[in-house]
Amino acid sequence: MAQVAGKKICIDPGHGGRDSGAVGPNGLTEKEANLNIALRLKPLLEEFAMEVLLTRDSDIYVDIYDRVAMANDWGADLLVSIHQNSSSDTAKYLCALYCESNHPKNAELSTTMEEQMESILSKYDQYASHQPSDCSLVILNSADMPSTITEGCFISNPDFEALLQDENYQLDQAKGIRNGIMVFIFNQ
Repeated sequence: MAQVAGKKICIDPGHGGRDSGAVGPNGLTEKEANLNIALRLKPLLEEFAMEVLLTRDSDIYVDIYDRVAMANDWGADLLVSIHQNSSSDTAKYLCALYCESNHPKNAELSTTMEEQMESILSKYDQYASHQPSDCSLVILNSADMPSTITEGCFISNPDFEALLQDENYQLDQAKGIRNGIMVFIFNQ
């Protein structure tokens, strides 16, 4: 585990404050779900002596450019932005990951993250994932380090909205992200 000790991991719980993100059919906001998962992820990483910076640790608004600047200024080794997806089709359930191809390690990080999240979350009915998509988003294309956006599930799906309120599911999503981070670091 010495390979991961001291690594600086910036975790960005997407949205916050006045920006609720997506809202589930029963009122759960994406900002709440993302923060709950991030708060469970932080100690999982610290158990392995990784340093962790959260771009927010409460329900506050942080500008997207400030989030990236925090990671860059801190000298983070990795940046993971936690999100949940949404669709007008409430039957959707796929886990998705996004990466920016400008950084040579982003696709590798996103693929590793997808594999590790799927290995833990596949026990939930309807869970499935797909290969990471390349996209140009500020949180990805302005980061000086490998970065990815996780979209753990569709908050617009009532079954997954309920799971996002369950502490065990929150912890499982956090474990999948932790495992993705660790496997990525081990493979470097």
